[in-house]
This record gives sequence, C-alpha cells and structure tokens, in this order.
Amino acid sequence: MDISVDTAEIDREVFAGEIIAIIRRKDDIDENWTRCGGFRNYQTNSYTSIMVIGIIKLLIANIFRLPLRNNKLLSHPPLFCYYIPNGGDVMETREIILELRTQKGLSQEELAEKVMVTRQAVSRWENGETIPNTETLKLLSKEFDVSINTLLGAPRQLICQCCGMPLEDDAIISRDSDGSLNEDYCKWCYADGNYTYSDMDDLIDVCAKNMVNENFTEEQARAYMKEMLPKLDYWKRYDELSDNGQFEEFKNQLITEINELHIEGMPKVEKLNALVGRDINLEYPLPNGMRVKFLDNQKTYLGNQLECEFGGERYFGVLASMDFVMVCTYDADLTNPELILYKKR
Repeated sequence: MDISVDTAEIDREVFAGEIIAIIRRKDDIDENWTRCGGFRNYQTNSYTSIMVIGIIKLLIANIFRLPLRNNKLLSHPPLFCYYIPNGGDVMETREIILELRTQKGLSQEELAEKVMVTRQAVSRWENGETIPNTETLKLLSKEFDVSINTLLGAPRQLICQCCGMPLEDDAIISRDSDGSLNEDYCKWCYADGNYTYSDMDDLIDVCAKNMVNENFTEEQARAYMKEMLPKLDYWKRYDELSDNGQFEEFKNQLITEINELHIEGMPKVEKLNALVGRDINLEYPLPNGMRVKFLDNQKTYLGNQLECEFGGERYFGVLASMDFVMVCTYDADLTNPELILYKKR
C-alpha cells in the first residue's frame, strides 16, 4: 500500500532520480543550496527538484556518531529531495535485465537455467517482446539481488509501511528470512522476517528527536508522525502482523545478557535499536597488525551507543544478534575502534 505525498507538480508519474542527501559530495551535482521551510532544497539548471515528505531512518546517527565533512552529526531531517533529469528516460525492463545479466557475466542460456525458463524467453524479455511473469520476477529478483520494482523500471514509489521512509534504494529495502527482498519495509523496521517495532510511541521517540532543527520543533515532528503513521499498512494491520511481543522479548533477553557482562566503565544498557551492518561495520586492528571487519553489510543488527562512565571522548558501542554479542569502544568520530568483547551466543 502506498501513501500519497505532496510533491511539486511534475509531468512524469515515474521518478527516475535518486535521493539527494545532505552527505552528498558537492561535486556530485552542480547544486545551489537554498533554504525551504528549514529543510534542504536543491536547485540546479539541469535537474528538477522534487520535495517529498518522509522520515530519514538512518538510526546509526542515534547510535554511532557519524561525522560529516563539516563535523556535524548525521541527523534525521523529515524531508527527502529527489531529482529527475529533465527529459531523462526511465530504463525499461528489457534494458534492466540485459544490463544486470551482463554485469553478472551470464549468457542468456545460463540465466535461463537459473530461473527455469528457456533461452528464447530471456531473448524475448531483452527484445522487449514480453516481460517475466510474477513468479519469474521473484527468481530474477533473488538472482540479481534487486527489487522487483527495480526490474520493472521503478513504476511504483515504494514507502516503508512502518515508518514512512521512501525506499528509493534497494540497499535499504528489508529482507525476509529466506533472504529475498521485502518491498514493503525498510531494513530498520523489518529484518529477517521480524518486525522491529511493536510500539508506535517507541518509533516516534527514535525518529522525532532526530527531525528537529531551528524551524521544526520536536512537538511538530511528533504531531506529524502521529498523524502519518496510523495511515501505514503495518500499523493499520498491527493486530494481524505483529508477533505478540516475541521480538521485544528477544531484545530484552539480549539487554539482560549484555548487562550481565559487567564491563567496567560501561553504563547499563536500557534499549537496543535496529542498525544496518554497512553503517556500523568498523575495522578493528588485530595483535598481528591485520585489520578485520566482523559484520555483514546487508544484515540488520541491534545496538546502542553509550557514554563512558569515566567521562572522556571514548564511547562504548554495543551490538548483538541471534548469534553474538559484541562490545567495542571508539572516539567520537568513530576513529581508533577497539574491540572489547566478542561473544558467541
């Protein structure tokens, strides 16, 4: 289910652009920065800016302090800016399948074997004569690790049906327990078949404080979310979709296990939030001089950041999953990470 959003008037129904976030490098696009209601707006000669209300759910900002080039912490502005190249073409399914197959180094016959069709069927797709049926699209989605929406040329504007975040990048789309992409949710709200939020107020607490700026108060953010969230499919069907608190019980179990470690200088853990591996996958030095990463960039974990009880500039980072508990420390800008504990569960 999609929700309607207010946008600038445009001629095209299909968005062919991508999210322009405040962390884009300036040389990525010839942009002139302007202020629009307290939010970032991008205006260029060759691109049309489209303002879309949403919620940035990069919870890493709330957990691990990610520095921008101006040394400000990453925040959650409730605005997404998209651009559409003026006169630009949206890729068609035939072009997308050809490009993905070529990138993966597969022949038409090899792709056909993987998705259980004939080579002639693949040829017809790439010639634009036909498009794959629903079941074949699912197989292609899994084979190429892209959403069905992407395979079809992005005809729908996907929106997380839990938090309202636009899903313009396949990298932030959630996954089911079998690893397939679930186009209804973002990675922060749904992971490996589990919904990570069972309380709407908890979701509002996480997001609202990160939406605040000089022109958008926390009260306004909360009011906006309280009006918007009940319209989303997850909250409308909560009694049907929820797990009756099982995931919350699992989080509480992890919190108990972490606190029972009694790590010196680390405060008591009160809450664990959903985090995506690619945002928190620090590289740790080993005694032999090598450096290693422990996380899967595609997976969602539970974690939090805690200030050291002894003060100073070091922070504790706590991370957990079904398989392990990890505790580390690092400086405020995520430099000099040190692994304190890695424990298999």
